[in-house]
Amino acid sequence: MLNSYDQGIEKGRTVAIDSTVTESDIKPPCDSDLLASSVKEICRLLERGQTLTATPLYEYTHHNRAVKDAARKCIYAGKEERHQHYKKLLQLTRKSRKVLIEATVTLANARQQGQCLLADDADKWQADVDHLLPLVDAIVSQTERIGKSQGHGNQRCSF
Repeated sequence: MLNSYDQGIEKGRTVAIDSTVTESDIKPPCDSDLLASSVKEICRLLERGQTLTATPLYEYTHHNRAVKDAARKCIYAGKEERHQHYKKLLQLTRKSRKVLIEATVTLANARQQGQCLLADDADKWQADVDHLLPLVDAIVSQTERIGKSQGHGNQRCSF
């Protein structure tokens, strides 16, 4: 580059990078990753729901850090410890799901009383919640089913 600059061929204001794509296998998501993503999306929806009224009508706890920690431990723990971490992850997922359902009821009541700032935003939020909840239920059910059968499938991803 310096040689090209010295010779007046290149000024060096832009750089070209070779970003060749290579073929590789796609890793299927682990149950712990899916549960962690579920809680992350639930928290995102809860945060967005608080903006639908002039003042927040509900409180919630971000479990993102605890969920991320439990998900990581599920992957790297031994079989006995993994079971405990999955239980913690399922507990946090259920707790977050319950708060989301309570927030849905609270915001529905606020909307009936005319407290929602923008009806279109409230409708979009409710549609997102309605889309997410069945997915979370399916992931929780799948994780519980695999847990009861004690480790069918990928040993790093089930308990």
